[in-house]
Amino acid sequence: MLGVTTVTLQVTDDGLMRDTATVDITCSSGFASVALPDSPAGSNPLAMCVSGEGVEARPCVAYISSDRLFFARSQDAGGSAWDGFTQIDQILTSEIDTGMHDELSMASCVPGGIPIIAYGVSDLWGGSTYCTKTATDAACTQWYPRQQVLSSDPASNDHSGLGSSVCIINGKPVVSSGGHVHPDYPAAVVCSRALDSLGLQWDTTQPALVLTPPDDGYTNVVHTALTFGMSGGEMVPVCGFCSLETHDTYPSYFHTGLQGAGWALDAGASSWGGPQQFADDSWHLRVSAANIAGIPAIIYGSDDSSTEMRYIRADDTSGAGFSTGLRAIGAGCCATLLEYAGRPAVCYYDSVNGDLCFMTARDSAGDSWNAPGFIATAGNVGRSCAITLVNGRPVICYRELLATRFTRRTGRNSCGQGSKANRLLSILTYTRPSGPVTGMAGTSRQARSSLAGSRGGGI
Repeated sequence: MLGVTTVTLQVTDDGLMRDTATVDITCSSGFASVALPDSPAGSNPLAMCVSGEGVEARPCVAYISSDRLFFARSQDAGGSAWDGFTQIDQILTSEIDTGMHDELSMASCVPGGIPIIAYGVSDLWGGSTYCTKTATDAACTQWYPRQQVLSSDPASNDHSGLGSSVCIINGKPVVSSGGHVHPDYPAAVVCSRALDSLGLQWDTTQPALVLTPPDDGYTNVVHTALTFGMSGGEMVPVCGFCSLETHDTYPSYFHTGLQGAGWALDAGASSWGGPQQFADDSWHLRVSAANIAGIPAIIYGSDDSSTEMRYIRADDTSGAGFSTGLRAIGAGCCATLLEYAGRPAVCYYDSVNGDLCFMTARDSAGDSWNAPGFIATAGNVGRSCAITLVNGRPVICYRELLATRFTRRTGRNSCGQGSKANRLLSILTYTRPSGPVTGMAGTSRQARSSLAGSRGGGI
């Protein structure tokens, strides 16, 4: 288990006398980091998925920069060699005042593990379009034309596609995003289901979860995350969301961040339960969801590590209700939730220390959590991190703030922070390496200090 894990040891001597002891162990070896080629500088969010299946499975990375959609696929399962980023979509310059939302999501279509990417295209003067892009095969050598899932009415000043999410449910892609509903345009989580396995045709978009605006302002859904539950023997969509209330009663003007969830009542997502909103005193504008040991779970975070991440688990396998309440699991941002070894795990960025972290729960319910493992700590690393599992092994992509040796290219002086680049962190094995691990990757801060003092900084 990556990071810090509590284990119980039982010892039996020759006289059959037994005793037990509980200790914390830190899995810290087997990390390899490699820079992704041809990755333009930036700080926009990253998305990951797996293309191919079995021995042909490969990690993939996508992101949006300057109204262009970029994609890269590894040449091997461990991510040790990459083909480099290629541009697979662009907003034409003739489309004045139009651009892509920075947020995007990616999933693997079945069968075959063919990547599909969901993202939004917004008109700064009016409506928005929610789009998907699907590769023609698992090798991702070509891509189908951009598919328009939802186009909003410019009169609504809509931002459909904001905080988009895509998930494969019952063999077909399902997408969610923030949006609005006629006639008064209250905020909503909108949802659409593909009519085929590759997302080349789409059903009518449904306003899944409609939010009631405050009396003195309005509400926007800023981020969504899809996972699935099980009901009647079929998978049903379950969606977490973050919204932002704007209160503009004169002379006051302030914002309130809210978070919540909803669940489809049927496999076709034609009707929904919720929204159920969770009271909290913190701003959470990012959300990630996963099915953990058969039960939907959600984690809420922000872009600021001073805010505690909050974890919540559905009451049952259907995802119809969350009564356990939000559980604080530690400060962090840019969090991604996934199931790892049958337990919830989260990859996130510690902006206070500039570190990339990975943390696992002690149990499948997420009632208690291990101390975080610090995977990458040299410099300012981990911003906009994303994670996927390749044949059960985590692979993480993150942004690294480079040293000032690139200041001439960025136009900054010697005191500047330099430019940003993408790096791929591949967790290949958990065996102890033959030599020292630079930076004590994966250990807790206390363990790094202790080991450095006794072993000269190596393991």
